[in-house]
Amino acid sequence: PPMLFKLEGGGAARHVGVLEFSAPEGSVVVPLWIMRALGASDGDQLQLSSAELPRGTFAKLQPLDDNFVALCGHDAKGTLERNLSASRATLSLGDSVMLHTGAAQVELFVVELRPADEVCVIETELEVDFAASVINEEEQKAAAEAAAKAAAEAE
Repeated sequence: PPMLFKLEGGGAARHVGVLEFSAPEGSVVVPLWIMRALGASDGDQLQLSSAELPRGTFAKLQPLDDNFVALCGHDAKGTLERNLSASRATLSLGDSVMLHTGAAQVELFVVELRPADEVCVIETELEVDFAASVINEEEQKAAAEAAAKAAAEAE
């Protein structure tokens, strides 16, 4: 099974994996996105403990905007798989995931996971689905509100 850990600091916790064992003895190098999620700064003391998570079977991701489709083309799932396997051992509900697609970056939000709200994504067959983009969803909501307001004024 993959080596997973619970990293705690600043009143928050994240489940993480190991990308490589190259940090000096007694220290851990933590990516900036994890530091931000923990509310931690360089040099802060963090608590590290061994952890187990279920292997993910399903993830639903929501792109920030519709550029996702244009940048990833027909291979959105392949792009996601390549990025996840290179940079992530775990996914948690609410995570923001940055996909690198050539010259551009695309931000996706984890909106659903199975079988739990935190899963291991190493050595698993993860089925992926995509929700409508956040911006598209907001535009649709604004259009619906405008239509409701117009209908109410017409009465």
